Amino acid sequence: MTLRTAAIQHDIIWEDPTANMARLRPMIEQAATDGARLIVISEMWSTGFTMNAVEMAEASAGPTPTFMREMAESTGAWIAGSFPERTDGYERPTNRLLIAGPGGEDHRYSKVHPFSYSGEDQHYSAGRDHITIEIEGVRITPTICFDLRFADQYWNAAAETDCYLVPANWPATRSAHWTSLCGRAPSRIRPTLSA
Repeated sequence: MTLRTAAIQHDIIWEDPTANMARLRPMIEQAATDGARLIVISEMWSTGFTMNAVEMAEASAGPTPTFMREMAESTGAWIAGSFPERTDGYERPTNRLLIAGPGGEDHRYSKVHPFSYSGEDQHYSAGRDHITIEIEGVRITPTICFDLRFADQYWNAAAETDCYLVPANWPATRSAHWTSLCGRAPSRIRPTLSA
């Protein structure tokens, strides 16, 4: 199976979801017009990688997930990206990946391994569950950024996965780590990184 995918990198306007939605709308529409069936936005795309979790977290039906679901419906493409969410059953917000489908599908995964070096683990609860979903015949297992450093998560899902989806807000200063963890020699991959 083939699934045409677009990855959107943009300059994030710090802690301003409305401005980020306005900035991304034409990019998402263009990616869909160009034939992308799955459009991937970066980790914490609507706020930046903020540790202001309590103030920035949204409800499960807040403006950011509503925007993503509306964009999926209007473009006919799947939209994936993470944002801070107040998640039922967790003490603190989670770094939550939403994969929104054009038919109203809504799949969510909370980052299992918050990035302790930045203090993310002090502001966000760790997720507990892994998911694998199917998009147009392709089995996709999502993770988020720092999860990439924990190989067991990927080995455990390998038999039921065709593709791993790893939206990230990875710093350019650690690009060699990114390419190494993605399993490619640096000369064979051109990572999309934030500054």
